[in-house]
Amino acid sequence: MASVKRSGPSSIRGSRGGPGTADPGRYAFGSATLLDLIAIAYDVEYFQVRSASPLDRDRYDVVAIVPAGATTFTACSGAYWRSDSA
Repeated sequence: MASVKRSGPSSIRGSRGGPGTADPGRYAFGSATLLDLIAIAYDVEYFQVRSASPLDRDRYDVVAIVPAGATTFTACSGAYWRSDSA
């Protein structure tokens, strides 16, 4: 489950939590752009993402609940969580 809301003026930019951190059950990214989220999801650099529309104009606060037992993988297809129980 995840919550995605437009960032407000008090949003602080940055990510925290997720597998391998002190808070593995919750991942949050404050003031994220669509460019940030695409680059993280697909494990690419910003210059590798192309779009006809600006992807760094709007900002969002993202909070996701990470399944118990999930681990972090980074592969050609992107960064994702995998639960070994699935």
